[in-house]
Amino acid sequence: MTITIEELKDKLDYDPITGNFTYKNIKGKTPEDIAGTVTQDGYRRIKLNGHIYSAHQLAWFWINQEWAIGVIDHIDGNRQNNAINNLRKVPHRINSRNQKARANSTGEQGIYWHRKLKRYRSRIVMNRKTVFEKYYREDQLELAIAERQAKLLELGFHPNHGKKV
Repeated sequence: MTITIEELKDKLDYDPITGNFTYKNIKGKTPEDIAGTVTQDGYRRIKLNGHIYSAHQLAWFWINQEWAIGVIDHIDGNRQNNAINNLRKVPHRINSRNQKARANSTGEQGIYWHRKLKRYRSRIVMNRKTVFEKYYREDQLELAIAERQAKLLELGFHPNHGKKV
């Protein structure tokens, strides 16, 4: 069972500017306590009526009074920034365009050293299809980065996509 808006507002307060939930009518909690805990994946989770909710989902519900179908994206990439102006409802395919960089040998997401060809390989995949692929000489890493970033923006990826955490 999901919580109703009335139950949520009875148990918590939400500050849409800070994105923080604080306790209201919960035994053992004070109004100064930020509700929930931050999990290993970096999201704040809040337990209410025996169910665990993501704070960003609750924030969306609090403001819009409807549960989001799809993904609630943190625009700035900070999973703990649940300010309403930092949240947007998007399909999963759009949310994946706002991913942080994964570690690799170049330090740049989507650009790898191809040992056999002795060149940098720059690639962009959308919907499981390669939409951009280009190879660069060893002295062209900066060009590879710039061209890939320009192509990402052209394809509608968020400017934070591929940035380091």
